[in-house]
Amino acid sequence: MKQYSFHLNSPNDISSIDLRSWSNAPSAVLVQILSGWEEAEILTLAAHVRRFLPEAVVLGTTTAGEIMHGELSLRTTVINCMVFSKTEVHVERIDFDTQTAVDGARKLLEQCLAKKNKLAGIELLIARNNVNTYAFLAALSPCPSDVPIFGGVAGLTDGKQHFVFYEDVIVHDGVIAVVFESQDLHIHVCTSQGWCPLGPWFRITAMQSENIISHIDKRPAMLVYEKYLGFTREDFANENLAFPLFLERSGHRMLRLPALCTQEGALVLRADCRVGERVRLAYGNADEILDASISTQKTLLPWAPEAILLFNCMSRRFYLRDATHQELKPFQDTAPCVGYYTEGEVGRAEDGDLSLLNMTLVSASLREGPLLDIPHQRITPPSNTKELTPTMMFLRHLTHFIAVSSAELEELATTDKLTGLHNRGEIESIIKKELIERRCFSAIMLDLDNFKAINDTFGHDEGDRVLAWTASVMKQNIRSADAAGRWGGEEFLILLPGAPLIAAQKVAERIRTKLRQGYTLPDKRKVTASMGVAEFSDSISFREVYRILDAALYQAKENGKDCFCVANPQNRE
Repeated sequence: MKQYSFHLNSPNDISSIDLRSWSNAPSAVLVQILSGWEEAEILTLAAHVRRFLPEAVVLGTTTAGEIMHGELSLRTTVINCMVFSKTEVHVERIDFDTQTAVDGARKLLEQCLAKKNKLAGIELLIARNNVNTYAFLAALSPCPSDVPIFGGVAGLTDGKQHFVFYEDVIVHDGVIAVVFESQDLHIHVCTSQGWCPLGPWFRITAMQSENIISHIDKRPAMLVYEKYLGFTREDFANENLAFPLFLERSGHRMLRLPALCTQEGALVLRADCRVGERVRLAYGNADEILDASISTQKTLLPWAPEAILLFNCMSRRFYLRDATHQELKPFQDTAPCVGYYTEGEVGRAEDGDLSLLNMTLVSASLREGPLLDIPHQRITPPSNTKELTPTMMFLRHLTHFIAVSSAELEELATTDKLTGLHNRGEIESIIKKELIERRCFSAIMLDLDNFKAINDTFGHDEGDRVLAWTASVMKQNIRSADAAGRWGGEEFLILLPGAPLIAAQKVAERIRTKLRQGYTLPDKRKVTASMGVAEFSDSISFREVYRILDAALYQAKENGKDCFCVANPQNRE
C-alpha cells in the first residue's frame, strides 16, 4: 500500500494534484478529505475527486485542526489517498435520522461477522458525540476483540456545524464506517494520554443522562472542582481544560472532560459515564504527553508501518499550543502520517468494550503484506529531544511536585500506617466496587486471639509488633490481585476476587498455620487467629457481607479459637 497526502489552503489548489495517477490501483483507492471549510466547499472538492477517480471511495469529516507531515494546520483541507494492493474497502453509511443507533450497529456487526477471517479492521467517522453514539458503540462492542476498531468524532471550530460525509451525502448525526477486508492488511491501534491522576477517588452517585453527572459522593458534582481546584461556576468552561476526570471502567482508565457545569452543579461531559463508576481529578503533564508519543514510536518502529492515521482530541491541541508538533513528530518520523483533531476518539477497554474517549490520541498504523521482523540493531532509536516553552518548563516542575505530593497524600489516605495494609475506608471501598460490578469473590475476616492480653501483659510495643507481623504474613500468602486491610484494632479483612470458597479456605488455613509457627511471645506462647470465610456470588450489600463474615468469625471463636469457620448458608437469609 501507499499513502499520498496533499495540503490545500484554498479550493483552487486541487487543480495542482494529478488525481489520475492513482486510477490504476490493483485493489482499492480510499480518499479521505479532512477539512475545516464550509459544507459547500467540501462537497465541491469531493465531487472533483470523484470525477477524476470514479472508482475511488471518497469520504471525509470536518475537523478542529488538520494534521499532515507531523504539523498542525487550521481551517485548511488535507486530502489523504490510500492506495491498496491486496485490500478491499467497503463503506456503510449509518444515519441516526433514518434508523436507530442500535439497529445500525447490529446491521454493521452482522455484515462484519459474515466476513470472518477477511475482516482486517473498521474505521469510524462519527458526526456527533451524543447518546446515539454511545448506544452505537455499545451495540458494536461484540465485534471480536482482535478486530481493530478506531476513529473519531467530527470537529469544527468557530461555531460551525460539524458533519461526516460519503460521496455526496452529508450526515449530521450518524456514522460512516469504513470496513477493510484483507488477509494481508495489518492494523495496529495505540492510545496515548499523558494526563496524571490527582487527589482521591470519588464515586458517581447520580446522573441526569449518559453524559451529565449530577452527583459525586452524593453531593453536586461541581463541588469536586470547587473544593480541590478553587474553580467557580462562572469561569468553569475557561479553566477546566487541564483538569479532566479520570474514569475507571472495567480495569481501563479513561479521561472525561467536563465541557461546562449547570446552575445546579452538574457536570456536562464530552462522553458517557455510569452511576457507580469511580472518578478522580487529573492534570495535564506536557512531559508525559510527549513521552507517550515517543513510547508509541518505539513500539511501532519494529512493526514498520506504511501509513499512520491520527485521531487527536482537540483539547490536547489547546493545551499543548505551540508544542503540538512535538507530540506529532515521532509518528511522522515512523511513517507517512495524516489525521485530524476530534471531539472524541474511539477506543477499546481491556474487556473489549468500545468507548468514546476524551483527551486521548488514537493512532492506527497500517501495513499491507507480511509483517517485517526487523532486528533491533537496524532500528534507528527515536529522538528524546523535547523543546518546552518557558511556560511548559514551569509546568514540568509544578506537575512533578503535584505528582509526588499526590502519591504521598493518597498513601496516607488509604494506608494503615502501622501495618502498611489498606485502611478500613479503602478496603471497604474495594469490596463495594466488587459488589457494584457484580463480580464473584470470597472474603476472610481475621481476628487475633487474646490480643488484649498481649497488650496488657507485654505492652503496646509488643502488640504493635504482632500486628505488623500478622500483616506481613497476610501479604506473603495472598495473590497480587487480592486485597488485605486492617479493619480496626486486631481485626483484618481480606478480599479474594474471583476466588471460590475452597480457595479461600486454603488461604485461611495457610495464614493460620504461618501465624502459629512464626511468632513467639516473650512467655513462649504462640500468636493465633480466628477467621470467618465466605463466598459471595449474588447481589448483596456490603452490610450483609460484613454481617455474614462476622457471624462466621464469631463461630470460630466459639469453637475454641485458632481455627476458621465457613459462613453458614442460613446467615444469608
